[in-house]
Parts: sequence; structure tokens; C-alpha cells
Amino acid sequence: MPAKRRRTLFRNPSLRARMWEAKTNPEVYSANFTKVKELAINKVMQYQTTHENLISMVKSIVAKFGCEGAKVHEYVWFAQKLWKLTQTYSLKALQKEADALYLFYRLKGDEDVILRGIAQSLGIKISSIEDILKNIAVEVGVPSMLEIIARGTVVTDGSEQVILEYVGNISMIQGWIDLSNLEFGIGESDTVIIREYVKINPDGDYVLHASSTYSGAQEDPALYIMPRLSGYALKITIQQVSGTLKSFDYLFTKG
Repeated sequence: MPAKRRRTLFRNPSLRARMWEAKTNPEVYSANFTKVKELAINKVMQYQTTHENLISMVKSIVAKFGCEGAKVHEYVWFAQKLWKLTQTYSLKALQKEADALYLFYRLKGDEDVILRGIAQSLGIKISSIEDILKNIAVEVGVPSMLEIIARGTVVTDGSEQVILEYVGNISMIQGWIDLSNLEFGIGESDTVIIREYVKINPDGDYVLHASSTYSGAQEDPALYIMPRLSGYALKITIQQVSGTLKSFDYLFTKG
């Protein structure tokens, strides 16, 4: 037979005040403090060593990049909180908590490179801003927001023509090209080549990633350009190499 459940005691403000007064009675408080003080002193000594190491580490990182003197204390607080997380969490849980703490301090205006440097010194690699925001969106059920970066109509002239050139933060790019105007011909059919280039080095040249040829009327004329990681720049071109020159609508987004 299970133990009888204890009756829940309703604690009104007056009762809570009396309970607090009883716990803080000088004689009771002194007796409890005497019992725990000797147990706590070792932990205090250990943490003071850690605390000094954290301060030294933060000052070393701040010295590399520079910051306002008043900000140093804030970076120390970040380091302390991050260290405490390492004592409580591990693996995915630690990553999640560390990312959240990092984002909080970033929103306060603290420097990305300093926060990441502190985390790295504690053995934590903070996720990219993009990944942190995506994880937040997934957890709270917010759909990913897509931004239109190119749309319009290109009238081919036989040369290789740029329909999208994206230069900016590394992002996922995707889009559509309408090939409905392609037709079969008696002599030669309409033929276009779609090329995709990426710039992997910010100071380098575009490198060809893919080249696809489409000829004649298409059974599925809405051509979907699968999501591509932009690199430092991404360029998509169209070139009509045969048939009657046509026009093609396009739409590209990032997100």
C-alpha cells in the first residue's frame, strides 16, 4: 500500500515571513554556518584559483583586440557564466546554453571576436549567428524568412548573360527560371545553357560549378535551381546558343 500523501500546507505571506524569521534566527543560523563553513572553504579556494585564471585569460584576449576599460568587467562576467555552464552541461546541452549566452552578450553590443575567443579558451566553439538564429526559428516554430535578391526577365542575345550575381554574407541561394518559351524547330531547336559559378576566395576569380543544357520544349519548364551555398559570391548565367532568341523570367531568393 502506498504511503499516505502528506497534506499540502498553504503558505500565505504571513506564514512565509514567520518561516524566514525562524531560519534566520541568529543562533540557528550560526550553528548551520559553523557546520557548512569548513566544507565550503575548499570549494571557495578552488574557485578563487579558477576566478584568477579567468580574469587573466580575459585580459589576455582583450589586449589583442582592445576595448573600453569598463567593458573588461563584462567580458569577465561572460567568462564566469560560461565556465559555470561547463560545470553543469555537456555536449549538445552545453552548446545550446553557450550559444544562448553568447547571443545575449552580442545583443548587448559586445564584440564577436572577443566573446568567441573567450569561449574557445574554455574549449567551446560558438555556433555561427546563422545557425543560432535557424535553431531559434525551428524551436519556436518560426518559418525561415526568404529574401528576394533577383527577379525579372532576360531577353537573350546569343551571349552569356548574367541573371544573378550575389555578393554578400555567405548564404543559401535558390531560385526558378521559366523555360516555357523554348520550342522545337524544323532546322534547329531553341537551346540554352545555364551556368553556375562560385567565388571560393574573396580575392579570386569565379569557378564554374555546373553547366546544364536545355533544348526544345520542356516537359517541366519551371527549372528549379537547388539551394547553393553562395561562397563569397555566386553567379548564374544564361546563354541561348541556337534557335530564335527568346525571353525568360527568373526569381531568386536567399535564406
